[in-house]
Amino acid sequence: MGLVNCCKKRSPIIIKNLDIENLSNTNIKRVNNKDDMNKNNNNILIVNDDDNNIRSDSIANAEKQFNEDTNSIKIGLDNIGATCYMNATLQSLSNTKSLNNYFLHNYKYDKNDEKKKLSNEFYLVIKNLWKKKKNGKSYSPNKFKETISQMNPLFEGVQANDSKDLINFLIGQMHEELNIIQEDNFNNNNNEDNNISMSNIQTDPKQLFELFFKNYQKNFNSIISETFYGITQTETICHNCRVVKYNYEIMYFLEFPLEQVNIYFGKTPVQVNYQMQQPDIDIYDCFKYYQKGELMTKDNAIYCDLCHITCDAFYISKLYKPPKYLILILNRGKGNIYQCNVNFPEILNLSPYVIGKEANTMFDLYAVICHFGPSSMGGHFIAYCRNALNDKWYCYNDSTVTLCQEKNYLTGVPYILFYQVIDVA
Repeated sequence: MGLVNCCKKRSPIIIKNLDIENLSNTNIKRVNNKDDMNKNNNNILIVNDDDNNIRSDSIANAEKQFNEDTNSIKIGLDNIGATCYMNATLQSLSNTKSLNNYFLHNYKYDKNDEKKKLSNEFYLVIKNLWKKKKNGKSYSPNKFKETISQMNPLFEGVQANDSKDLINFLIGQMHEELNIIQEDNFNNNNNEDNNISMSNIQTDPKQLFELFFKNYQKNFNSIISETFYGITQTETICHNCRVVKYNYEIMYFLEFPLEQVNIYFGKTPVQVNYQMQQPDIDIYDCFKYYQKGELMTKDNAIYCDLCHITCDAFYISKLYKPPKYLILILNRGKGNIYQCNVNFPEILNLSPYVIGKEANTMFDLYAVICHFGPSSMGGHFIAYCRNALNDKWYCYNDSTVTLCQEKNYLTGVPYILFYQVIDVA
């Protein structure tokens, strides 16, 4: 499909009319409409208002329909054989507001439509989680599990699996099924004007982005791309001619290798109660790590079409435009899990790390997938999610759903973080 799922290095966009330096001293408050907003002029507001000029029409229209006919009952998902990874993922995506609204109010379900096989099953899960009338009973996602097993052998059988792999598959596959533009003509370097040299365009980031974005709009139009797709800018600097070449790519999550982050910052294990303990990591250190760049040499050297030889180069990747719903994966390794605490805020400020000029950089935490166990391919997954209707946090542990009395979601073992953009006027 010509898109990148950002397992490579990425970094994160810019908000106006906001005193970032004094953010810690600012009162942060959630409001539901513009009348409430007018009463809170001195606050940073997390506005649950859909009539704004920042969100796309498709998301805004979907969120307007998040109304009283949606049941706020909390429904768990049965574990049908090592499916806690799947249940935690589904609950987190279910609490992704634009996705929830689209499938509850705008999705056209047709059980005979084989082209939307996965989307149909996802719709049935969402419907049963949010429109079930009787409290206390969980839902069994047998058909959903059967469908993903048929479509991807990674999810066959009852072996343990990983929430990250499922997110990657669901976002990619459902976008293909729901994309209004069915012909896939997307090419990062597509140049419709043959009189313009791509070599010249790649040294002009503004001209290249205009070409990229025009091409992007012609090829991507689904609720998935509207919700989860962001854009990264890469810079490749040839060590021989020193020319900087730019490129733009699509991403739908950022992945941070925690052990490498600590190594980069020179943090070493410390002894606590006769045991070696890994130092804590701050989520902002992860973004600093990803914007540091890397040397491309030896087998990774690049061919420079200006020098006409293979050269060492310096490669930097930055987030140009983040998605409206940002997914951060805290990679602790596949084998022995890298055990460390990760400090992350409820309000995420990405303005120091982003280069896009007309985009939001403030994000609000709404879901956390936690993992317990020695390996990401085993152990147990649970999800903490903030309910979009009552603004309360719940713990989703397979079929059991409990109200969070304290901020448990900030003190667990985070593996995947879900943030939604805060629209600041």
